[in-house]
Amino acid sequence: MSATAQRLHGPRIILLEDSQILSEILKLCILSWFCDADVISFENGDAAWVALSRLEPDLLITDRIHPGLTGEELVWRLAERQVQFPILMLSGDVTATMNPPSDLKLVCLSKPFNRDSLWRVLNELVGPCDFPAYPLEPGHQPSLRRFQKDGKPFTSRS
Repeated sequence: MSATAQRLHGPRIILLEDSQILSEILKLCILSWFCDADVISFENGDAAWVALSRLEPDLLITDRIHPGLTGEELVWRLAERQVQFPILMLSGDVTATMNPPSDLKLVCLSKPFNRDSLWRVLNELVGPCDFPAYPLEPGHQPSLRRFQKDGKPFTSRS
């Protein structure tokens, strides 16, 4: 979905991150900017690959290294399928280089990153983001109702 297209719902974002803490932080940021986003999280690449075979997200956010299929392997498989959605690759290894096919929309964000850089990248890839919740006001509690973990409804409060 282009950033200029009218959206009838929030973006569907598949999040592949094996660090549970970082996954929760990313989901909170996403939902503070996209109030009606559908965030489906996975901790390993194999489960995410199965979901990607039946879902067409507006964005895939993946860590570079995690259990199962790695982020790089996932990117190459998606390139072979000629997917149209953008991919945000998170990596703590700034020396790592990937040379994906040029027709794949892949953006890399080095860890550690801050909220501003994450917001700019998300706004570019699936924007426009809702901005009023940034920075979070004291007592602001974004809704966790749309989180899914391994394809099943999940909240960190349950």
